[in-house]
Amino acid sequence: MTLLMLPKIDVASAPSIVRVSLPRISCMPSYQWMDIPMVFRNISRDFSRCHISKMTRPEFLSGEWCGHRCGHMLDHIDPPIHDLILNTRSLTVDDLPAPPGEVLKTVIEDSKGRQSFMEFRLSGYIYASGKVALTKMSNTQLWAWEYKGAMTPFGIAGIWGNGREIVGGYCWIWKKQWCE
Repeated sequence: MTLLMLPKIDVASAPSIVRVSLPRISCMPSYQWMDIPMVFRNISRDFSRCHISKMTRPEFLSGEWCGHRCGHMLDHIDPPIHDLILNTRSLTVDDLPAPPGEVLKTVIEDSKGRQSFMEFRLSGYIYASGKVALTKMSNTQLWAWEYKGAMTPFGIAGIWGNGREIVGGYCWIWKKQWCE
C-alpha cells in the first residue's frame, strides 16, 4: 500500500479561498449504491466493481459536487472545485458512439462549477465500465482541460491535462452531501 503525501498548505495566508470539506464515511450511504457481494465468493473482483452499476446512473451523478486537483508532482494543490452542479441524462440515438470495447451509460452536459475566481463548464461521458471522460472549459478564457478517470466508491478520481501528452496532475471530486 502506497501512502500519498500531499504538500502542506498555509490556508491562513489566503482567507478568501473557499474551503471544501473532505467527504465523511458516515455521510456516504454506501448501502444505497453498492451491491456488496456474498461472503466466500469471488469477493475481490466483485467488491472492486460493486458500486459501478448504480454510481454511473444519471440519477446518482446529478447534483452538487466538489473536490480538489493538484499538480502531477504533488508540488501544489489548486484552489478547491466548488459549486459544481452536474447535469446528466441517459443516452439518446444522437450521442456519439463509444470507443471500441466501451459502452456509454451517462452523458454530462451543460454542467457548471467554480474554482477560485474562475467559472467553468463541464461536459463528458460516463461509461458502463466506470471509466470517466470529461472536458472542463473556462467561461472567460480560451482553454480546456481534459479529465480522465474512474468512478470509485468515493467519487470520481483521475488525471487532468491538455488531452494530448501533458498530464497536469490529479483530481478527485465527490458529492457535496457526503461532507455534511
